[in-house]
Amino acid sequence: MNDREFDALLESAAPELPPDDVARDVTPWRRAIGNILGGSAMCSITLNFFCLNYLLPTIGVILQLLGFRPLRRENRWFRACWLLAVLRAALFLPCIVLNATIYSNAVYASSVGTALTYGMLAVQMLLFFCFWQALRTMQKKAGTGGGAAPAAALLIWYAAVLTLAYVQYSGLLLGLAMLGCYILILRSLFRLSREMEESGYALTPAPVRLSDETLVRAIAALLAVGIACGYLFFGSYRMDWQPKSDSLSAEAVEIRVQLLALGYPEDALNDLSEDDLLACRGATLVVVHEADKPMNGGREVREDFGSSTHISTVYDVRELHFTDVAVRLPGEAERWRVLHHFRWTEEVKFRGTELVRLWPAYYEDDSWRPDDGAPTGRVLYDDAEGNAYAAPCASLTVERYTVTNWLGWTYHLEDISAEFSLPSRGKNRRGYVAYSTEETDGETTYLASRSNYTHQESRLQYPVRTAKDYGPVFRRAQSALEFSILDDGSIDLSCGISYTPERARLFDFSKLRAGYENTCLHVASTSDMHYMDLEAFNGMRIGFFADSLQYEVMRHFAAQNGFSFESLFFEESSEMVQALADGRIDGYVDGVLQGKGTKVVATISTDPFFFVTRRNNSAIMDPLNEAMRQILLNHPSYLARLYDSYLNIASDVPVVFTRSECRWLATSPAIRVAYSRRQDMMDPEHGGNFLFAFLNMLERQSGIRFEYLPQPSYDACLQALAEGTADIMPDVYPKLSFLRSQGIASGKTYYNAPITVVGRFQSKKLPGQGCTEGFTSEMRSVMLAYKSTYPEDIPRIFPDIEACRKAFEKGELDVYLWPYPAAPLQDDPPEDGLLLPTRAMYPMSLGISPHASPFVTSVLDKVITSTTTATMDALLLSAAPDSLSDIIHRFLRRNFVEALCGLGLLLVLIVLLVMRHNRRRLAELRAAALTDPVTLGPNRGRFLMDAAKILQKDKRRHYLCTVNIRKLKLINRACGLRTGDSLIRLCNREFALRSRQGELAAYSGSGQYLLLWRCPDDAAFTQRMEELFSIADMARRLYQRPVSFSCGVYVIRNDAEAEEGEPGGGQDVNESERFVSRYLLYAETAEASIASGGYRSQFLIYNELIGARQLKANDIENRMVKALEQGEFTVFMQPQVCLADRRLHGAEALIRWQIPDGKMVYPDEFIPLFEQNGFIRELDLFVLDTVCAWIRRRLDEGKKVPPISINQSKALFFQDNYVKTVLGIAERHNVPARLLHVEVTESMAWLDEEAFIRTLEALRRAGIGLSLDDFGKGYSSLAMLHSFGFDTIKLDRAFLAPGQEKQRSVWIIISSLVDMARRLGIEILCEGVETEDQLQKLLVSHCKYGQGYLFSPPMNLDAFDAYVDAHELERK
Repeated sequence: MNDREFDALLESAAPELPPDDVARDVTPWRRAIGNILGGSAMCSITLNFFCLNYLLPTIGVILQLLGFRPLRRENRWFRACWLLAVLRAALFLPCIVLNATIYSNAVYASSVGTALTYGMLAVQMLLFFCFWQALRTMQKKAGTGGGAAPAAALLIWYAAVLTLAYVQYSGLLLGLAMLGCYILILRSLFRLSREMEESGYALTPAPVRLSDETLVRAIAALLAVGIACGYLFFGSYRMDWQPKSDSLSAEAVEIRVQLLALGYPEDALNDLSEDDLLACRGATLVVVHEADKPMNGGREVREDFGSSTHISTVYDVRELHFTDVAVRLPGEAERWRVLHHFRWTEEVKFRGTELVRLWPAYYEDDSWRPDDGAPTGRVLYDDAEGNAYAAPCASLTVERYTVTNWLGWTYHLEDISAEFSLPSRGKNRRGYVAYSTEETDGETTYLASRSNYTHQESRLQYPVRTAKDYGPVFRRAQSALEFSILDDGSIDLSCGISYTPERARLFDFSKLRAGYENTCLHVASTSDMHYMDLEAFNGMRIGFFADSLQYEVMRHFAAQNGFSFESLFFEESSEMVQALADGRIDGYVDGVLQGKGTKVVATISTDPFFFVTRRNNSAIMDPLNEAMRQILLNHPSYLARLYDSYLNIASDVPVVFTRSECRWLATSPAIRVAYSRRQDMMDPEHGGNFLFAFLNMLERQSGIRFEYLPQPSYDACLQALAEGTADIMPDVYPKLSFLRSQGIASGKTYYNAPITVVGRFQSKKLPGQGCTEGFTSEMRSVMLAYKSTYPEDIPRIFPDIEACRKAFEKGELDVYLWPYPAAPLQDDPPEDGLLLPTRAMYPMSLGISPHASPFVTSVLDKVITSTTTATMDALLLSAAPDSLSDIIHRFLRRNFVEALCGLGLLLVLIVLLVMRHNRRRLAELRAAALTDPVTLGPNRGRFLMDAAKILQKDKRRHYLCTVNIRKLKLINRACGLRTGDSLIRLCNREFALRSRQGELAAYSGSGQYLLLWRCPDDAAFTQRMEELFSIADMARRLYQRPVSFSCGVYVIRNDAEAEEGEPGGGQDVNESERFVSRYLLYAETAEASIASGGYRSQFLIYNELIGARQLKANDIENRMVKALEQGEFTVFMQPQVCLADRRLHGAEALIRWQIPDGKMVYPDEFIPLFEQNGFIRELDLFVLDTVCAWIRRRLDEGKKVPPISINQSKALFFQDNYVKTVLGIAERHNVPARLLHVEVTESMAWLDEEAFIRTLEALRRAGIGLSLDDFGKGYSSLAMLHSFGFDTIKLDRAFLAPGQEKQRSVWIIISSLVDMARRLGIEILCEGVETEDQLQKLLVSHCKYGQGYLFSPPMNLDAFDAYVDAHELERK
């Protein structure tokens, strides 16, 4: 092939790129990536309003489909993306159609729906993975590098989102962070698409038969048709309408007649099936409730009643008539058949699904349970001719579920759901649902069954919901059947009934109350309303239960206190609570002291409730009245105790203060607390025990700051309160006579503490039998409480509890009080004593000074009232026990001799165990110190010890070897550490097997082994080493990896061969170990001198030449840093000239090292060493800094400056901050980047091609020239040169080496290279030009630039200054 044919071939192979605007129109890249990223955004982020959670993903799926369609021929990963996008559309778009049917929820709740959901998530995950791989492949093809990091980040982000969704995370902060990350990822992907476009990358779109617009229209049409069909044909249940049969069996006719006689409504009875009639066999009683309920919004009506405004809703039309019937069935237990019948009395539009949901008698009442048999029901309608049609319900199910309320109580509930659709034609649409129930405990007094009807008003909903799911297009109506079984005489007695005149005409009430219920005004717990803030009550919107007596109570209360309110009425408690949460009312009135999310701001009244019986049932009521009267006479506080024990356990009543109390608390008041230093339960300094914990709780709950004033005794505390030097004290007996005698007051009782005494089991006198009782002076209030229960006992006062104990042991006391009520046990009773509980209780109350602010009493009493029994129990349990020192002191005082003997035995045992443990531990440490953890064989330390012993005893010739596994780190990285460890153990075992008796083999770590072999001469040793190298071949076959050894050897001669001055075996083991360490250093020096790139195993025996070479290398390494600091390194310049006119083109910066004595250290001596130890980076930066300083000086002097080429080592070039460092030095000297050229070698490209290209691009963008040095020494290709974008190629001097320049083929190659480089826009510079003949041939070859001794040798900067001044620069 001649030059012309070669040029034509080159031009045909490398056509010019089209203009940018043409490329942008031809390639679909920007539009495709925009569709993909837009679709991903819409598929990944959900907005749950205006159906956007369905619309946006639909658009996103279609956009992804359109985005991947033109790219599917680009590479196999884009093809996979296209197939996955088609699959996702095939899975997702039918779901959009399915949502237009009533069956969508059933499908999604099934295993098919679960599989569909997880399948779509998996497809989306695979789609993002393939997208990442597709971008990576495209970047490599375009030569832009980068690894498609944003796409990888998108994959990780989506995985994180799925993880958060799986764990049901709902936090706002992390959600916002994930959204921010997603926006950044999308921006990075858009930026990546622009970079691809700007790089000139073009692709040919895959052929399509349908345009994007046509495809979108087709998909939209299919979705519209599918959704319309879903609405029209699958928006209601398929009902099996059949003509209603009027034929009944004789038994059914008889039952029907019986039911009519008992008062069963005929219109409801006519609709019953024969089975439902038979289920009422043996009926004895029929209870009926009828009501008309609206299915419309009604209209609002306001009525003013002076102090209040009544807002009500008036319904002009009530479309639904309910008939609720209960039929009592025969049996020992109460059995009832309950039926809920409905009938539409007005014409309405039926557009979908209907639901009747029953809350049966056993819904949340354990007194009832379902009877045998499933619920029944059907729906009916009449046609225009009056013919009746009936159909079973589409679904009639019993649902069981568990509900936990805000108090933590769990309910197991059941309800009955009947689903059906009614025809749009016909009239008199109706139906019923029936079930049976029976009582469980034989004490049931009340039966309640509720019916909830849900009607669909419109089809305009998406996704389509059934009446069971509820939603905005549905409306509900409720009816309830409630009655007392007392009415029929089956129950004799009931309780919890409030008195009304109407009820008094039906039942007899007990003469005395059985308890009280409250009428409380609740507001939201976040409200700033104060307790009994009557001004704030004015104008409130207050909710009440319909037909509630509490409305009249509130009206009278408002009239008495001069404020007005608006009233709204509700059927259910849940509706009223929801209205408060929605802000439709400001508060509500009910009969409980607590509510979820509310606080009580007024207790309006406390009304009694009673026992009731049937009228004139004196046989029960008269004994009951007498029993209640006796309880009142003998136990006046019995009802209060019952309330505290059962009803107040979990009464978590929020504390609400009056406006005056809030103003007082706003002043941050501090009150003084007096306590006795001898009180066992007060320890303010260390936060101990019950009373102090209780006061701390009061301080936190009330906001009052307590200042503690210690007093010498309990009597001193009482005196401090009376004199006003203290405000409160922790505990007093709240009896009025005691308080008056002391001149103090008390707060509410906060704890009834049981009183315990110490007595004797055989004692004849026990509490209450006139016994002598011992008290301390601190127990004055406790003594009074005890005396109120046991007035016949004789109290005696002692100074402290120890005195009581001694008096008890002497027999002076029958019992003594211990411990202080509510205090923990501090000691054991005396040996002959035991703890005896008593019936006496100590009602603990705060003592309050008459001089204290009245707000102290009111605020603290409210906090005490709101404190639950559970809180008090927790305070008692958290009371700090005795300190450890107190417990030990008591034990030693009672068991001194036994403790002393035990302690001595324990010390002896501990010493023996410690000695045994130390010996075992020392042996383990010694073994661990001499054992390698990988091979479990001897390590370097063990080798040195054993080798020293062998060499001390055996004076024969030995060979000490260090064996290294080459490239072990690469094997670990490629195959894993487990494979690397396996290789290490294999070699260790084989080395040990090949070592003879009296020889050693050990693993030293990091892939190095130590061997001590005994051989008569070098020939025998060489033979054994060849056998050892066979292990590498075996490992290579076993692990399928290249394995080789490099071995350094030192010969330890015997006494006859030892040269004068050579160290021998030594006289003792320690000296021998030092010699062995030195020998190992020699062997490692020999091993380090072996070339590291060999693929065959090698060994080298240490000699003086190796030592001298190593010493010189060490000398260079020791001096290099100091030499750089002291200026021994200098920069030389060798000019680069234009061959045609010898004008100065530039120069190459070279490094030279001249030591202070004038000798030169040549580059081939220190450059390879510096590349190994990394010091070459410092040297490269020194050259760059020196060159920049020289350029800056020339520019400042106004002199001409040629571009300077600087060689860069791979150690510096591949650093992460390399470009930043180079530009930083240039910027510091203010040097134009165009005057700097960076020279790299072609071998550097194969170390890390992506990093190599990335760094070259960064240098090119900064304006720095790029040169490829030593071209021709390796395997360079023009494709590589073009992709790397070099400005200059430097032909290696090997082309002009002696003998080479005379060969014709060399000049043909040079001419071809010059010609092709010129066509690629790359300059050629030939190195090593030393003769005129070479110059002439280069000119003939059209080589433009040259460098060599023909023009100038390298020179220092001063000489180069003169050279530049004397020569003209090349004209650009």
